Amino acid sequence: MGFRGWKDAVVIAFATGSFLGYVPIASGTVTSLAGIVLAYLLMPHPALFLFVTVLIFLLGVPAASYAGKFFGREDPGEVTIDEICGMLIALYALPFTWVVVVSTFILYRIFDIFKPFPARQFESLPSGLGIMADDVVAGFYANICIHLLVWLFRIVAA
Repeated sequence: MGFRGWKDAVVIAFATGSFLGYVPIASGTVTSLAGIVLAYLLMPHPALFLFVTVLIFLLGVPAASYAGKFFGREDPGEVTIDEICGMLIALYALPFTWVVVVSTFILYRIFDIFKPFPARQFESLPSGLGIMADDVVAGFYANICIHLLVWLFRIVAA
C-alpha cells in the first residue's frame, strides 16, 4: 500500500515507530528496544522524559487511528508507537542499569503480550485509543513492579 502524500508518510512513520513496525518478526519487541534507546536519551531530563511520553501518547492515539484506516484493519500489527509509549512508561523514574532495563523490558513485554486485567479491556476501546491504552497499562504494571523490586531488593547493580 503506497502513500498518497506527505501526510500519509509522516503519520505512518510515526505510527509505525519510524517504520520499525514493518519488521517481519517481533516488530513490537524490536520497537520496544527502540523505546529503551529513547528512554536512555531522555533519562537525564525527567521533565522532558515525562513530556515526550505524554506527547507520544496524545499524538499516538490519532496516528494509530489514522494508520488503522490506512492499513484497513482495526489494530494493524505495523502500528508500534504504542510499544514505544509503553516502554517509556515502564522505564520512567527507574535507575538506568542493565539489570533494571533488562528486567523492565522482559516484564513489559510479558504484560503487553498477556494483557492482565484491565489491559485487555482497555484494548477494546475504540480505534487508536484501544491500540495505545493496553500498552500504557502494561507499562504502568511493569514500572510499578520494577519499582517494588528495586525498593525491596536494591537491584541497581550495573
